[in-house]
Amino acid sequence: MIYFFSGNLNAGEIISQFNIAVSSISDIELQTNPKQTTKERGIIKDFLDGLSLIETNPFTNELAIKFRLAYNL
Repeated sequence: MIYFFSGNLNAGEIISQFNIAVSSISDIELQTNPKQTTKERGIIKDFLDGLSLIETNPFTNELAIKFRLAYNL
């Protein structure tokens, strides 16, 4: 993902060819960087929506995202 967001076109091609999974914990961490703009967060969310998510508990994940954003964690 780091290579993809750094603009490496090969990384995007690899990601589109395979079923890539990300844990819900990584999903939360990627969406709650306090330095992200709303636009950046939207780009990351769109990217993550294209991956398979290994869920723990959707309600808990959403609550954690809101909590991390509210308290700048």
